[in-house]
Amino acid sequence: MNHLKSSLLTSLRGVNHGFYFKDAVVDSTTPLALLTQVHSSRVISITQPFSELPEADGLVTTTPNLTIGVKSADCVPLLLCDPKNRVIGAIHAGWRGALLGVTEEAISVMVDQGAAVEHIKAALGPSIMQSSYEVGLEVYERFIDQASINGNFFLPSSRLTHFYFDLSSYVSHRLTLLGVSSIHTSSINTFKDPRFFSYRETMSHQMGSGKKNNLSLISLDPST
Repeated sequence: MNHLKSSLLTSLRGVNHGFYFKDAVVDSTTPLALLTQVHSSRVISITQPFSELPEADGLVTTTPNLTIGVKSADCVPLLLCDPKNRVIGAIHAGWRGALLGVTEEAISVMVDQGAAVEHIKAALGPSIMQSSYEVGLEVYERFIDQASINGNFFLPSSRLTHFYFDLSSYVSHRLTLLGVSSIHTSSINTFKDPRFFSYRETMSHQMGSGKKNNLSLISLDPST
């Protein structure tokens, strides 16, 4: 096995997905669409692979046999599916993109393509957990400036003016505010699980540039 699955999406007929390990070889018989990710809120609807990768942080499609995916290296990989209306999405949600509204944009694009919010299933893949994700005061203040309730996603660090941020819970919170009620969040911490690449873990040991990634993919089978 070279990847993990979400129990929430595994139960859906005609939907394929996986959160792949850092050294996994993806053997796919379907075309694959990826992005040049830039920590934005931009989400693109597609019907076929790109000739050149656009700058964005999410993909949505209704096209069968087209695999869409995102790369992550501590950020939250978010796979979305409305199985009734056959609309899927793959989203890269770091703290910047999540704060800017990449989840809202993803749901909006999915609805434009025929999805209904009440049918959307959301699977948050392995990402850095709060206990490993220390951020500075400037990040904390940006979230508090957006909404005071965001303070619930931070815990004080032993270092002055530093905090531990719960990114996956924040992304889940934003989905809930949109009306998405079926959400599964992985408990795997990429910082501590050697099967997955972690930018922060790599840089903490000065092991290189940290340009590797984990790949998260989703696709639809043809209608039966």
